[in-house]
Amino acid sequence: MSEHILLHLDDLSGIDCQPLWDLGKRLKTDNSDPIKQAMQVIIYHCRGSVYFYQKDWIRTIQVCRKCIAIPSTSVLQAHAATMLEQSLERMKGKKPKGVLTCAVCSAEKRAMPVCAQCKTQPYCSVKCLKLDQPRHATQCHPIAK
Repeated sequence: MSEHILLHLDDLSGIDCQPLWDLGKRLKTDNSDPIKQAMQVIIYHCRGSVYFYQKDWIRTIQVCRKCIAIPSTSVLQAHAATMLEQSLERMKGKKPKGVLTCAVCSAEKRAMPVCAQCKTQPYCSVKCLKLDQPRHATQCHPIAK
């Protein structure tokens, strides 16, 4: 399915991508397997390509960030980074005010819990907070009371 989408990026109007998106949701539950990680990269890249083709810059940015965040290195992730840069360039000044981005998974929401010490690093969930704790602990600067 992903090859089919990649081969037809010039005309995505007739392709039903829902089965691929559903597979991506099932893969999210356990992403420790390198093969599942590679499949997630392919799916996120395809989604990003579809949204990029549709000129839906916000969704392109969200999905490309998720693609890049997967602990893997591939040509597709490099291409996703390029799509991300181009989408961010096209979105300059268009990001809705008050939208926060999770430091781990790049989910965007209007309201999100933040680090209790520095009050600046947003997280979409406790799971993301715990995943980022070792990295953030080295950069956290608590606010003086």
